[in-house]
Amino acid sequence: MPSADHALAVLLPDAVRLGLVPALGEELQARGFFPVACRSLQLDEEHLSTLYAGTRSKTSESGRQYGVLLTARLAAMDSSLAVVLGRRDGRDASRTLHDAKGASVPFERAPGTLRWLSRVSGRCLSLLHTPDDFAEARRDIAALFAPMGIDEVVAMDRRPSWREIADLRAYVPPGDESSRHSAVVTAILRLSVALTVDTAQSVGLGFPEVAALARDFLADAPATDPFDEAKRFACFCDQARERATAGYSPRPSPGSFGHLLTALVDPRCHSLRLGFELVRAMESAGFRLTDFEQQRLLTSLAFHQSEYLKERLP
Repeated sequence: MPSADHALAVLLPDAVRLGLVPALGEELQARGFFPVACRSLQLDEEHLSTLYAGTRSKTSESGRQYGVLLTARLAAMDSSLAVVLGRRDGRDASRTLHDAKGASVPFERAPGTLRWLSRVSGRCLSLLHTPDDFAEARRDIAALFAPMGIDEVVAMDRRPSWREIADLRAYVPPGDESSRHSAVVTAILRLSVALTVDTAQSVGLGFPEVAALARDFLADAPATDPFDEAKRFACFCDQARERATAGYSPRPSPGSFGHLLTALVDPRCHSLRLGFELVRAMESAGFRLTDFEQQRLLTSLAFHQSEYLKERLP
């Protein structure tokens, strides 16, 4: 049975968009916390009413007046990452984590606290949410990881790395020097990590090799010649397809992340229809895509298999 050795951290969209998930992970690890389970989700009104029940964090008049509105806007910005943490020192892990988080008021931020990592943190731009104690953590985990409760979540014991947690919300590189295929590869990265560690998507097989290939592709500079870059992408797909399809028996169900992953790593399946199916599935599962990311993804999937390329690629 889980005990007070477990806590919950909800990494909010400001932490995700600022790229602070790895840094928060390092700070938490230094304090003896390790991730046990995680999931990506879009916080909705019901989630927020549970997480922020009562007025404990709204001690100022402005907080009571604007807090609900601005917190809802923060949650709507992007995906949040819910992480169940373990800690073995005999103390209430939730209380220890809550104290380590630090004050939300910018003027009260202190060095060594988690919120010190961001100069822009404030009441409704505060990097992470943590329950006050284990009773609240149990309640919040039941809300965020439904239909599983804390007992089932902890029993899964996925032990994701902080890199994997961050990659649940990997972003399409915004620069004009990134590969034209980066939107598809970023989606492959997110799906492969989700199938490995996300409690709502994981099939217990694990696709770390696909994720590693995607990270390498995104880290390398794209080829200058567009045909050479298309060949590089085709080579990546060949390697990823071999690894993504090896563990599936029977075939993944249509519309599932596994089905979408096996389609994405096979350029013969690329189409605008696949793109819209992918966007719907990711968004409904709490894996947000910005309008920019959606457009890049849809464009790449619609035109990769054009006659122009078919004539020039093997």
